[in-house]
Amino acid sequence: MSDKMRGIWIICMLVAALLLVQPVTAEGESSGGILEAITDFFFGWLSGEDEPAGTGSTLSEEEEITIPGTNITAVPTVEPTTTPGENVTPTPAPTPRTLGTVYAVNYRTSPPYGSAPFMVRFTAVNETDVEYTHWNFGDGYSSTERDHWHTYEAAGIYAATLTAGNSTWNQTAEIVITVEPPGVVPLPTDAEEMF
Repeated sequence: MSDKMRGIWIICMLVAALLLVQPVTAEGESSGGILEAITDFFFGWLSGEDEPAGTGSTLSEEEEITIPGTNITAVPTVEPTTTPGENVTPTPAPTPRTLGTVYAVNYRTSPPYGSAPFMVRFTAVNETDVEYTHWNFGDGYSSTERDHWHTYEAAGIYAATLTAGNSTWNQTAEIVITVEPPGVVPLPTDAEEMF
């Protein structure tokens, strides 16, 4: 076999190995190889799917159609695990998750915006791997309920946070709630505009 043919054969074997390799996640489970990702994308494209399965809110179809809201998604941060000069691969960031949905009760605004007293509904995802949820509403009140209605009594800008997870992971997401003084943001006059 000539050197040129041997080189082509080696390249083909490396490409085949790269396509078939299955990376292992931190939990030790296979996450699928590059070939699997390519075929998933190709078949999803052929079927007309806009987004991969398993993303978005966990609300029922009826609620998704009738209730505008803001899905809050955790934004992972990467903590450096190396010092300058070391040749070590940093720990990858966790995959961001959609942790919940937040919406104003009497307004069609996203993110929620209205006048005090301002009622907001906070809904954490109801997935099997979520063992706990903790809402901090930013005004001194908090809740561990998955679905919670909270009223902001005073005007202000509040950073509401949701922490969700289990014994192996947790992520925190934040949403800003703007509350104006009473009467600044009028309620809709048409009953159809209200929830």
